[in-house]
Amino acid sequence: IAYAESIDTVPVNMSEVKPSLMMSVPRLYEKIYARVLENAVSSGGLKKQIFFWAKAVGDRWASEKLAGREPGGLLCLQYGLANKLVFSKLRERTGGNIRYFISGGAPLSPEIAKFFYSAGLVILEGYGLTETSPVISANNLLHYRLGSVGKPIAGVEVKIAKDGEILTRGPHVMRGYYNNEQATREAISEDGWFYTGDIGVLEDGYLRITDRKKDIIVTAGGKNIAPQPIENMLKTNKYVSQAVMIGDKRKFPIVLIVPDWDQLEKWAARSQIVWTSRAELMAMPTIQAKMEKEVKEQLKGLASYEMPKKVKLIEQDFSIERGELTPTLKVKRRVIDKTYKAQIDSKYAALYYPWVVAPNPDFNPNNPNAPAELTLPPSGFLCGIYARSDIERGVWKPPANEVVRSALRFERLVNTGEQEVLNPLGINCLRSFAGRGNRVWGARTTSSDPEWKYVNIRRYFLYLEHSIDRGTQWAVFEPNGERLWANVRDTVSSFLYNEWVSGALLGEKPETAFFVKCDRSTMTQNDLDNGRLICLIGVAAIKPAEFVIFRIGQKTADARS
Repeated sequence: IAYAESIDTVPVNMSEVKPSLMMSVPRLYEKIYARVLENAVSSGGLKKQIFFWAKAVGDRWASEKLAGREPGGLLCLQYGLANKLVFSKLRERTGGNIRYFISGGAPLSPEIAKFFYSAGLVILEGYGLTETSPVISANNLLHYRLGSVGKPIAGVEVKIAKDGEILTRGPHVMRGYYNNEQATREAISEDGWFYTGDIGVLEDGYLRITDRKKDIIVTAGGKNIAPQPIENMLKTNKYVSQAVMIGDKRKFPIVLIVPDWDQLEKWAARSQIVWTSRAELMAMPTIQAKMEKEVKEQLKGLASYEMPKKVKLIEQDFSIERGELTPTLKVKRRVIDKTYKAQIDSKYAALYYPWVVAPNPDFNPNNPNAPAELTLPPSGFLCGIYARSDIERGVWKPPANEVVRSALRFERLVNTGEQEVLNPLGINCLRSFAGRGNRVWGARTTSSDPEWKYVNIRRYFLYLEHSIDRGTQWAVFEPNGERLWANVRDTVSSFLYNEWVSGALLGEKPETAFFVKCDRSTMTQNDLDNGRLICLIGVAAIKPAEFVIFRIGQKTADARS
């Protein structure tokens, strides 16, 4: 028996030990799969084409074998060639003696399991708990079904409860928890059935795990979402290292993504993005748009309520040391929810909080439906302030330090941390000053009324301008010419495309939702002589869908000091 030094040294350790059997949690197989794909892509040219041809052939071959059919004819010949050119080399890297791998502790992506199977590296998934000594079911070389954890072993009973929970009974089940009779009664029924806490189904005798019962997400709308299959789908994407779905008792699900930094940084370098830290790179709108696009493409086919509506990037891997993962690398969803509460809340934050408490002009002490006070959203109460300010001062001048007239108080006061969540750019501030009352401070607040152009759209334009400005600052390193102009057009267009996909821009197709113009016609000769890049951008964010045009300017490498 040999133990790997770490998850990163496993490839070297396998070549040293040349194992015949190997056990691990799915995280290892995910890393191996990602590394194999990366090596194939980076090799380029003919090697890349041969690998992906072999992968496609192996996928068809595996489908036949797993369906109980023997591949024949052309497919058999193609697989023989794919095995010689690609798969035999993969087996050599495992030491050359592997009979099979064993996986447990968490679900393994069927896509990854099928790839290993096609390469002649079978991964047998099993299932059990410490309380069940510890095996309940397992695949074997004679009885194997992809995506399942096999059939129950001899002497073990398994059934599915009405709510989908897996129950098991037999000599493998513990007698109880030491000195904890209450916990024992909750875990084991009077007739001996142990409640595993996992959700699953039995299909032709094979057990398939769908999720942990306590991990099932129930949205505010009552929709049930099993997060683990979705997370496993995401982890097969080369830009994703780890993924955790959040959304229990919330309006919609979101996903926390730890990027595969090697892959993402290579993409950023190819895209001529300049950064000094991963935190800076992660905050760039171009990077956010890239990861959102990857998530949406990876999860095509999900029901709309299952699709994460927002993506939050996390810089560091989740770890056992911080209590975010179990020793078998399963996610502790509640811990992550608590640890990253501020980041998660920022994805759900309504931008028109806090509400204002004001006197009810229709107050009637004899009518319970006409209370003395009303709690009003700023989208209604504050519109008057902004409308008057627009008339008196001009649209671009904010009603800074404006007293909220007629307001009794805010429904709740906002502390500094909450202010950052609600207004990360500091442009939508409602504050209570000691001795000075409740005041509006900053620029526009958003509105729940999409037809209110000034209030709702102004804030969005500030966001667009800020995002595009930050996302194109790398222009300072490039000469002001056709190549730079094309890159800027691509960068801004990609960002606006994602805005359109998310529903922020109107128009039935991208061409009617936005345009980006950055060429000789958008710059004067003086601009060119002084190294100034000017980009003309039009977006359709107001009903009826009409382009509102603004300009973004950047210094380039040709700028005069």
